[in-house]
Amino acid sequence: MRFLKKIIFHIILFSFPIIAKSQQTEYNSHYIFNPILLNPSMIGEGPKNIFLGYRKQWSGFVGAPEIQQISFDSPLENKKSAIGFRLLNDVTNIIGKTSGYLTYKYKARISKKSDFSFALSGGFFQNRILFDQIIAFDQFESVIFESNQKYSGFDADFGFNYRLDKFVIGATTKNIFQNSIVYFNDNNSNNLNYSFIRQFNIHSQYTFSLKGDDFHLTPIILLQSVQGIPFNYEGNILFDFKNKFFLNINYSHQNSSAISASVILDDAIQLSYTFEIPTKSLQSYGFTSQEISLKFLMYKNNNFSNLKDIEDLKNQNNSLFEKTDFMEQNQIKAALKIDNNRDSINSLKDSLNSIVFGLQSLIDNLKYNKSDLDSMIRYYSDNLKKDSTSNIIVKDKSKKTKIIQSNNEISKSIIKEPEIQSDKTTSKSNKSYYLIIGAFKDFNNAVDYKQIFLREYNLESKIRNNKDETWFYLYSDSSTNLVSLRERVKELQILDVKKIITNNPWIYSE
Repeated sequence: MRFLKKIIFHIILFSFPIIAKSQQTEYNSHYIFNPILLNPSMIGEGPKNIFLGYRKQWSGFVGAPEIQQISFDSPLENKKSAIGFRLLNDVTNIIGKTSGYLTYKYKARISKKSDFSFALSGGFFQNRILFDQIIAFDQFESVIFESNQKYSGFDADFGFNYRLDKFVIGATTKNIFQNSIVYFNDNNSNNLNYSFIRQFNIHSQYTFSLKGDDFHLTPIILLQSVQGIPFNYEGNILFDFKNKFFLNINYSHQNSSAISASVILDDAIQLSYTFEIPTKSLQSYGFTSQEISLKFLMYKNNNFSNLKDIEDLKNQNNSLFEKTDFMEQNQIKAALKIDNNRDSINSLKDSLNSIVFGLQSLIDNLKYNKSDLDSMIRYYSDNLKKDSTSNIIVKDKSKKTKIIQSNNEISKSIIKEPEIQSDKTTSKSNKSYYLIIGAFKDFNNAVDYKQIFLREYNLESKIRNNKDETWFYLYSDSSTNLVSLRERVKELQILDVKKIITNNPWIYSE
């Protein structure tokens, strides 16, 4: 029998590294309903609560992991801190662990929509080899397995998370101190060394609101690793309706698939259940895993409806803040546009004032010159009438044309069947005629008006003096053809819809 105990002890010795890496830290699927199971920095986000959980992994498989646990967490009055504790009993094959941890969390507010939280959990554990769990083939051999070996120690976990509105990302380190345990072998000097290995997880999630704020969809990603082993990943899609009814679909890479359901009864008790099936080597054996939990929600003064209303108001306030922030940003942009437009308007106003002042100066000058201008226009109009009657176009039937001087000469040639045409017939003279659209005593006024005609009518013009050099004429056309200029006068009268031309266009000749 002593020899048999020695053999079993060596079997345990060689199997410990495998057990240590695979199940040193318990696995839970209900971290989606109780975040303290995932990250100690996520406690205190809801009301006070007590959580009772049980998990049976790979039902029907001898020595499969089995977990019982109790947890409690509560926010403190300042809402920046929270406390909690967790009691756990985990048995895997012939290795058992019982632990109790206290947790303290602190939250630092970064902005209205974001915060950073961190937490430290510390406590004692007891690790033991359960010789009484070994199944002996001979009933008389079981006596050698009656004594268990135990080891107690202190360890700690650390976690943090960052929250931005509906997005959360965090990480956790477990077994910080990496304790080593020595189990003594009373048969020889070959003792059993058992070491705890640090474990890490990284997780993130984002909550989408559907159809107002009644439906929510939350994808959750979790990466887990034991120091020296690559990360294993799993994903969740959590649905909830009015924060009362929950459904979660889980997939753990190369391990398992699971579905979970949860309901909150009377705003006081949350009942949750998970059914899990393996996806790899154990699938053919039909082993399944199941987990069940109860969570008691302890609202202050048991006023459940009021707290729910407060939670709804908080969600509405967050939504209102997002809309207000959006409107505030738009208001800032609009204010910048208004400032820019105000500067442009002021600049345009200054330009218009300058133009109006210039026009007023021109009008004032024109008032003083109007009488002189009227008499000068009458003078040149009378001269044009004389020019119009001094030349008559004569045309015979043989299409030979001669010009007859009506006032100073008598034609010596014989004209058969003369035909006198009106002054609308094209006629040319040695005189030059100018179509005047403005006359000014001051040269600068003539220049200003030149620019006005160009701007308002896109009309090019030129400046010249009269014979006495007492006036500056602004003319648009010049020609030796008097009739064509008269037609041009009519065109300008139609063009001058803004009545810029003083005393209508008129014709000046030299």
